[in-house]
Amino acid sequence: MDAAEAILNEGGVESLTAGAVAARAGIARNSIYRYFGSIEDLLELVVTREFPAWIDVVRAYTGEEALRCAFSYYRALPTSAQQIQDAVVTARLTMPTMAVGSHPVGTGLEHQLRPIADGLVGHHLQDCGHIIPLDRPDVLLALLTPFLSADLPK
Repeated sequence: MDAAEAILNEGGVESLTAGAVAARAGIARNSIYRYFGSIEDLLELVVTREFPAWIDVVRAYTGEEALRCAFSYYRALPTSAQQIQDAVVTARLTMPTMAVGSHPVGTGLEHQLRPIADGLVGHHLQDCGHIIPLDRPDVLLALLTPFLSADLPK
């Protein structure tokens, strides 16, 4: 199921073929038909399972006020970038730091922090959208738990 969802997210319905799903899932193409009568049955299951969550996202970002709030982070990027640039001129991140990236940013945050962070740990999550806590909460928790429970350097 996750393979089908990932393919839909990347290429849309047109890219959802038995071969693509099987390759993504790491199984033989014919194995799909042990679980689904057709690729249309698989698509129906993905849509009926995921569609309610997609509708919730659409509703959350419907209307001018919701969109204004959603884009405020992006409007603040130039100011944030300048604040960070000013801060690292005289200081470094000396505390343990973790950068977690996913699609479409990938390891960008890790590469930005590497020159200014002493104890940087970087992770790149595959098959994940850019809202990591929403897309892969279990994987994020598995990364954060040992990081946050580690003894701090003396």
